[in-house]
Amino acid sequence: MVVPTAHLIDDDVPGFAGEAKKYRLSEPIRHVEGGREQAEHEVIVFISTKFNNPETVVTTARRGASIRRLPGSIQGFTNHEYSLFVAGYALGAPDLAAPAEAGGAPGTADGEAG
Repeated sequence: MVVPTAHLIDDDVPGFAGEAKKYRLSEPIRHVEGGREQAEHEVIVFISTKFNNPETVVTTARRGASIRRLPGSIQGFTNHEYSLFVAGYALGAPDLAAPAEAGGAPGTADGEAG
């Protein structure tokens, strides 16, 4: 069995209160949004310590989308690699030269998940 991989494409995504990075996935994360199945090929993983409740959130990297906790979002941990592992991905080689869309957090101004 081949394990899907997550490749780092931006190691400093602006607009989040904590460390945020953007990853391109070899296989999309699938989830249901608004009653329709969505497939995310790029995600932002960010760390939040809001209200002394540490968590790592995996969310869509689609511009204008609201922040949703996708598979791999975990409370009690602040580790990108572990969160991606929980979602079923191994870290692949970084691709920081990949073109990335401009812009920071989807949805909110500060990037904090509510």
